[in-house]
Amino acid sequence: MKVAALSSFGKDSLFAIHKYGKVDAIIFTEINFPRPSPHILNYRIAEKAAEYMSVYLKKVKLRKGKEKEDLARALQNFDMVIAGNVFIEEHRKWLESVAKIAGIDYDEPLWGYDTEKLLFDIIKEGFEAIIVGVDTKKLDVSYLGKILNEEIAENILQRDVEPCGEFGEYHTMVINSPLYRRKIDICGGASFVQDGYGFFKARICEDT
Repeated sequence: MKVAALSSFGKDSLFAIHKYGKVDAIIFTEINFPRPSPHILNYRIAEKAAEYMSVYLKKVKLRKGKEKEDLARALQNFDMVIAGNVFIEEHRKWLESVAKIAGIDYDEPLWGYDTEKLLFDIIKEGFEAIIVGVDTKKLDVSYLGKILNEEIAENILQRDVEPCGEFGEYHTMVINSPLYRRKIDICGGASFVQDGYGFFKARICEDT
């Protein structure tokens, strides 16, 4: 069985792969939003992570109004697709419909996971994630570029934020995990704010 995972290389989607097991490819989707995507800004991390996982990485651009068809086409050579959704039913139904178009099976390894427990399980199981995006109405820009450790997680829980950032309160990129053969070393980066959202573009040490 050939398995593809949908992943932005954020903490949840990578942890879903960790829970599922070996996958044959990772599909990184690129969608046009009014503001930049913190994951696309940090696509270089995705490239290094895929290299350190020894897994094929496929970047797929989804056209406006054709998102389902474009993603289904990218999945046609697979038997199964997995993703890292936890509880948002709309996202689950959307991907179910994509899998149906592609004619493949679909699974969500983290579905129904308590998100506060999930946040700390991700950290405890050795996932090092850097915060690359924050909704400035929910979290201060001082979080940008920080590693999501237990102290930061406890701090986030004191705020009006879904623990894993499921409503876009914050976004991460995983720079080290049990899935990688080595850590991606980060040597600083640049922060900026656009339309009420803070972004961090990390700089990989070996690229400097």
